[in-house]
Formats: sequence, C-alpha cells, structure tokens
Amino acid sequence: MNGLAWEDWALPVLMTLGHFLWQGAALGLLALIGLLALRRASARLRYALLCTVFAGMALCPSLTLVWL
Repeated sequence: MNGLAWEDWALPVLMTLGHFLWQGAALGLLALIGLLALRRASARLRYALLCTVFAGMALCPSLTLVWL
C-alpha cells in the first residue's frame, strides 16, 4: 500500500489531542491570571489578551503535531 497507513498518523494525532488538554488548560489559566491582573485596564487591552490566548490555542495543536 502506497502512502501513509492509519497507524502512521493515528498515534501522533491522538498524542496531539492529549497534549492539547494540558496546553489549553495552561493557556486558560494564563488568561484568567491576565484578566485578573488587567481588571481595571481598558476593554481593548483585555480583548487583545484574549485574542492572543485564542490564537495560541489555535496554534498549539498544529505545532505539537509538527513537533511529534
């Protein structure tokens, strides 16, 4: 069989999903700490913080899959 078999990609994908559990939790915790620290800051700054966290959540799985 030419190409990749499911065994070749299933383990890295499952490990990526597993890693994203703790990565997402860590980013969520950082977002919470950042929001608490920026409680009196402008809404624009808090929005920028959360956009950065969401971008990190979008990048984490792809970077982890490439790393694996």
